[in-house]
Amino acid sequence: MLRKVLIGIGIGAGVIVLAIGGFLFAALQGLPSLEELEHYVPPVTSRVHAGDGALVAEFAREQRVFVPIEQIPDNVKNAFISAEDQHFFEHSGVDYQGLTRAMLTNVLNVLRGRRLEGASTITQQVAGNMLTGRERNVYRKIREAVLAQRVEKVLDKDRILELYLNQIYLGNHAFGVAAAALNYFDKPLSELTLGEASFLAVLPKGPGNYDPREPRGLARALARRDYVLHNMVERGFITQAQATAAHNEQIVTHDRLAGDQYVAASQYVEEIRRQVQAQYGEQALYDGGLSIRSTLNTGYQLIAARALRSGLEAYDRRHAWRGPI
Repeated sequence: MLRKVLIGIGIGAGVIVLAIGGFLFAALQGLPSLEELEHYVPPVTSRVHAGDGALVAEFAREQRVFVPIEQIPDNVKNAFISAEDQHFFEHSGVDYQGLTRAMLTNVLNVLRGRRLEGASTITQQVAGNMLTGRERNVYRKIREAVLAQRVEKVLDKDRILELYLNQIYLGNHAFGVAAAALNYFDKPLSELTLGEASFLAVLPKGPGNYDPREPRGLARALARRDYVLHNMVERGFITQAQATAAHNEQIVTHDRLAGDQYVAASQYVEEIRRQVQAQYGEQALYDGGLSIRSTLNTGYQLIAARALRSGLEAYDRRHAWRGPI
């Protein structure tokens, strides 16, 4: 009898091991090669400039301006590390200490009906963006973890951080910190204040939850920004006096590429889009980071648009017709 029980247990264990092995084998199929990882570059926005150099339009599937790590200010880098992965420079792709802490916390979160916490490192997030699909499940998390450790073997920490800061989605159509600085504050990275940099570091957790243009979103964003500033002080990135000054900053957003001059140029810009796509292809236009200089004069274009509108309105008034009754 004991022998049969032991045989049954052995068969059951074998089936479980085979099932886990098959699951892992399937999960690890199709991961990017080391060579792909070394040469990975995210898609970049193509930009259209007027004759005087003013930016008038952008074409992109993902609005992104790629900035080398050397040109990203320390406050931006340190804010994101403090918000997303405080042990970034110590772990090898997976933060097992943070993972264990998140698992224990999530047991309590389930019992209390709260939202589950994640434990993805910056490297895992980079790895996740290299994979196709956006589903969040155990299958994908295993792929992320394995790929993250491969990433750590072929790329140094600065390159990983560079990819992360240039590819992460931060809401408001912005992928990467440079595009976010422009879309939220109409500023280059070099002009961001500490308060603005720490605000951007809040957004990876869920841009929709921290939209500064919505009162509740702004309140949540400011509360989490204080958490980021606290962590920056704890790690010695900034002083308490700097954190206090940043805490007192107002978040003022700007609606970039909005205004009469951009509306007036829309037909001209559409013709540029057609010609560039025909000559260089759709992928180059929307992913290739082209810099397109046109002969457009935004001032003259706006004058022409106003003159056309005025003429149409005058013609309409002269003929006294306002449409069907």
